[in-house]
Amino acid sequence: MSSEEGIQRVFETFPILQSQHFLLRRSKMEDAKQLYALARNENISRYTFWQPHRSVGESLAVIEQFRQEYEERKRVVWFAESKATHEFVGLIEIRNISTQNKSAELGFWLGEEFWGHEYMVQILRSVITFCCAGMGLIRIEGSHVAENKASGRVLAKAGMNYEGTRRKGKWFKGRSWDVHVYSILSDGVLTSSAESSD
Repeated sequence: MSSEEGIQRVFETFPILQSQHFLLRRSKMEDAKQLYALARNENISRYTFWQPHRSVGESLAVIEQFRQEYEERKRVVWFAESKATHEFVGLIEIRNISTQNKSAELGFWLGEEFWGHEYMVQILRSVITFCCAGMGLIRIEGSHVAENKASGRVLAKAGMNYEGTRRKGKWFKGRSWDVHVYSILSDGVLTSSAESSD
């Protein structure tokens, strides 16, 4: 399957993914309360371009934005929920999806109460595998601002390699931020997947 076919398929039918403990699905309007319950926490948005959500209505508007941007083929956002409890734990997305370069960029956050259990490592691995095996992408990139060292540990544990720092690479919340860049290539992902299935 070519990356062109894989990317087209993703935007024709929303892909539902699974890891060992989590279901990754499309967001629904009725998710707004759960989204607000996590996204209002300042500790989660400290190193992101977005501000803490101030109301359920704001969370609802964000979910509508996810829907619209998916329809515009700009990004795919998954809601991660526990298979055991159906509790919403966080978001993961792929954006800057390039047919020409056969690449995409990851974004993610996890509710503070779920930190420290490597949940996002598990979720990231599922999405990375899907991007390579299910979409035919060659390069998956992830990044974090330098101060957010926890995200760097998550990316590394998910199998991504540190490539370097874009100095003053992002501007948000009134300042410039250095950005650490990680990547993983499909060769390593598909080889690892094949070995684990033997």
